[in-house]
Amino acid sequence: ISAISNITRGAGGPHSDATLSPQIAAYLYLYEGSNCSGTYSYTNLGGMQANECTQNNPFVSVIIQQIAPSPTPYEVVVGPRQCPEVIALPSVGVCYNLSGALFEAYAVITAN
Repeated sequence: ISAISNITRGAGGPHSDATLSPQIAAYLYLYEGSNCSGTYSYTNLGGMQANECTQNNPFVSVIIQQIAPSPTPYEVVVGPRQCPEVIALPSVGVCYNLSGALFEAYAVITAN
């Protein structure tokens, strides 16, 4: 996956007035190594502010893990610091190797 924006955002970037349901048991794992290996950090996507760019340490591969097999009711995106451009992670349970930018942020996007 290269750093090409495939999400339409407002001119001000991601911003929020909604919170995701804490009952959503999905986790975003951010790995320092390729192929979802090595040191990682993770976040529970349930209860996060929607449409808000969250900063993180640099990462080069990511995976969304979800306990329930149903699709997530939102889109998870990653991008450089401040989220000037983001790319979507289209599937749960798939490791994505990232290239083309220094990835240091993520967001969950809802259809408002």
